[in-house]
Amino acid sequence: MASYQARQRDPLLDSNTQAIIERRGKELLGFGLMTVGFLVALTLWSYSADDPSWLSVTDGPVRNLLGRFGASVASPLIVISGAGAWGIAVAFLAWGVRFLLHIGAERALARAIFAPIALHWALFICRPMFPAWLGNIRSVWAACLEIRSWALFWVCYQSTRHLA
Repeated sequence: MASYQARQRDPLLDSNTQAIIERRGKELLGFGLMTVGFLVALTLWSYSADDPSWLSVTDGPVRNLLGRFGASVASPLIVISGAGAWGIAVAFLAWGVRFLLHIGAERALARAIFAPIALHWALFICRPMFPAWLGNIRSVWAACLEIRSWALFWVCYQSTRHLA
């Protein structure tokens, strides 16, 4: 059987144009991540416990700057994680800046895998203080968890250091 050689086509865009489009795409992604981070921060900053959400039903007006949607997002985040919820906004803002400035964009997926671990660590650090009536046993347990949390942070840092 005869085979015909297909003529090689020139690429639609030359390599310089492809590189420019790739850089602008990363910058657009960075801008989008920064926008999401800013919206999450705005939602958390304007949180009010009196807003209607999944966890509270009221007939009063919504005070959250992003409306009912912002109140519905902010309420579980604040109730479950407290001040550690700000870590979500910080993570989006930090990665947005990294993509916008082209700092480590090629390592984004490998580093983003550890973002939930870092957020867990932030939640643990930002936890409320234990009540005094729980006594020393709870304090010892908290100290053990703190040491474990720092060890987990160190392991994550060491495992991602070779990716730099």
